[in-house]
Amino acid sequence: MGKKANTVLFILAATVGNLLVMILVFIVMLTVFSLALAARIPPESQQWVVLGLLIGSIAITYVIYYKTVRFLTKKYELEKHFEPIFPKRK
Repeated sequence: MGKKANTVLFILAATVGNLLVMILVFIVMLTVFSLALAARIPPESQQWVVLGLLIGSIAITYVIYYKTVRFLTKKYELEKHFEPIFPKRK
């Protein structure tokens, strides 16, 4: 496989993995919220808390994705296997 195919496959796999991690983080956060705080917060406010949990799970997933890709890039020297997504301008 060429560098472009490797890049496309990596991006697709990373996107699917990122979505799965985000769903997992959201479910864990929602479960913790349900068990710990749901009874103390009025029902009218709970929708805003769930929205905050969703935004928080997106932020946490971004940090996990960034650190994981950076670690894998250094460990396995991925630059030599992938085509740059944004080539340098001359």
